[in-house]
Amino acid sequence: GIADQPWLNVQVGRFYLPVGEAYLRYGKGFAHRPLISQPVGGPWWWDEGVRIYGDLADGHLGYVASLSNGDTPFNGDSDGDKQASLKLIARPFDWLHLSASALRSGRIGRNGAPGSGALWLGESWARGFGSGTAVPSFVDGAAVPDGPDRLTDTLLLAGDVIVDLPEQLRLWLGFGRYEIETDGASLYDRDLEYWIAELVLRGALISPELSRVWLALRADALGTGDEDRGYLLDFRRAGTLGYNVESLTAYSLGLGWRLAHGLTLRAEYSFRNLELVDGLPPDLRNAARRVDLFGI
Repeated sequence: GIADQPWLNVQVGRFYLPVGEAYLRYGKGFAHRPLISQPVGGPWWWDEGVRIYGDLADGHLGYVASLSNGDTPFNGDSDGDKQASLKLIARPFDWLHLSASALRSGRIGRNGAPGSGALWLGESWARGFGSGTAVPSFVDGAAVPDGPDRLTDTLLLAGDVIVDLPEQLRLWLGFGRYEIETDGASLYDRDLEYWIAELVLRGALISPELSRVWLALRADALGTGDEDRGYLLDFRRAGTLGYNVESLTAYSLGLGWRLAHGLTLRAEYSFRNLELVDGLPPDLRNAARRVDLFGI
């Protein structure tokens, strides 16, 4: 806090990138999440720099802004350009939360050191195209060499709507577009889009005796929207699918039961689908099977 003013607070160090609403679910507050899994494309990750935030109009308006180094690795700055973000928040009613976010980075990476942007969408982030995998990359139906190591620019625009009725339900809708430009042919540029629709129905809707039980449903996706141009949408599949995934879509169903203070039971099944780009050999296509998840 600065001068005891609610509209001016400063944090210096390493922090979650304050864009969108998904980052509030990652890495903390696990006991209060309605589902076990995270959205496949929610924006998050940490970076080092300075963050300024505050509330206005008795908490009905707010903002969060940051300036950071813009690289995934801890305490690393591969090019010297910085990353800036701004989130504007409106709370017109106790039950309605609205936010609009923007983030932009400058150059990331250099020759011999592929760029690795600080903002993650689920388990994907801006990086030198083709880096981190030995799997051939297919564009427009044909294998292509790796792209330039340096990224010249990234831009995220996102919006979220949350309706929260404490004893009844919580609805979260989110959408974002992330543009990645490389230092080379547009062949390697990518525009990624994500969307999130999550509904939590609380047991108190039916009976006060069920107030500790909830049902959660979520549909969400991340992808390029172009069947000829994919990306590495989940780094855990770098060794099997590489940059050949056009979209990742998940439909999740979960049940939760707060058994006692400090003890919660949750179960979830997530139906997942990977769409691959055109022109892939059969062995790569086979690697996209059996991607559903179950957890308890």
